[in-house]
Amino acid sequence: MIIGILSDTHDDLVSIKKAVALFEKNKVELILHAGDWTGIYAFNFLVNLTQETGIPVKGVLGNNDQSLELLLLNGKVTFKNIFLTLGLLDLTVDNRRIALTHGDNKNLMTALKENRHDVVISGHSHRPSVKEDNGILFINPGSTAFSVPRKKNAKTVALYNSTTNSANICTLL
Repeated sequence: MIIGILSDTHDDLVSIKKAVALFEKNKVELILHAGDWTGIYAFNFLVNLTQETGIPVKGVLGNNDQSLELLLLNGKVTFKNIFLTLGLLDLTVDNRRIALTHGDNKNLMTALKENRHDVVISGHSHRPSVKEDNGILFINPGSTAFSVPRKKNAKTVALYNSTTNSANICTLL
């Protein structure tokens, strides 16, 4: 399965639309959002886009998502084709155990390594990366809003292939 990964959208609706177009072009079957949607606007916009495309979305909240926390009942929200939760989302795709979280807290990363996830996806830093450590693939899609350090045309997402357990970073144009 090809999974589209984005994070730190910070209400940049133009870039969210570009990301979904890129995901459609690459035949993505699932979108994962690693937090910092920032507001209800980005959430609603992505919900509406995915209603049109039919691509399901699963996501977590980040440190700038206080307004979205009000939507959560019992720690999660489910709409048609979209699932949102606080903190950590643990899912399995094609027998790959995937952890989705916003931050990169060292204690959390250590715990995820010990729990033997195949893939750990996090956002927060706005720094895109794909690296393997002790058999675990760590993916940070960067940000669709702005990079750190700030560079022109450095808005990024990631594509993950669960069959090959590989990922690549894609720049939004």
